[in-house]
Amino acid sequence: MSALTNAETIVGLILGIAAVATGVGKYLIFDPLRREIKEATRQIQPDSNGGLSLPDVAKKLDKVEKRQQDTESKVDLIIELLRKK
Repeated sequence: MSALTNAETIVGLILGIAAVATGVGKYLIFDPLRREIKEATRQIQPDSNGGLSLPDVAKKLDKVEKRQQDTESKVDLIIELLRKK
């Protein structure tokens, strides 16, 4: 039974060290890393573009260009129809 008690003590000690290392790692490594990532990826000008990101603005611009092309084609059709009369 002495060998089993020693093994239990060693396993308990290893688990305790792992738990402490995990806790220390969380506060000394992961939390500062998360803060650094959050700071590095924050919006530079959060009030510009109505709070939209640049990809959002690009998508909206694509929609405006498509709508302009549709409008131009309709105007061209109307002009063509008016010329036929």
